[in-house]
Amino acid sequence: MFSDTVQDWPNADLIETPSAAWQLARVGNCRSPLETDRGWLVITHGVGPFRVYTLSAILLDINDPRRVVGHLSEPLLAAPEADRNGYVPNVVYSGGGAFSTVTI
Repeated sequence: MFSDTVQDWPNADLIETPSAAWQLARVGNCRSPLETDRGWLVITHGVGPFRVYTLSAILLDINDPRRVVGHLSEPLLAAPEADRNGYVPNVVYSGGGAFSTVTI
């Protein structure tokens, strides 16, 4: 979404739709995009069959972030079967991601 003010966000552009089995139930961004020399890096999450969550990434055009320049063909992170039990099963959390330097 683009806005000239913090209070008004009138229109949203669809950037990415599910295209792989590991994101068919849901796909979305995890955090604010990171500006790199090659474009905006967006860490994404996907929900696949049996509500198994994964993390992935897309790269958006630096001048027109509505245009996807590239995306991963496989998840960046997925919990192995042995680690999918707990308070919230089948989930990998993306919160707390902090980067001081990004090199692509």
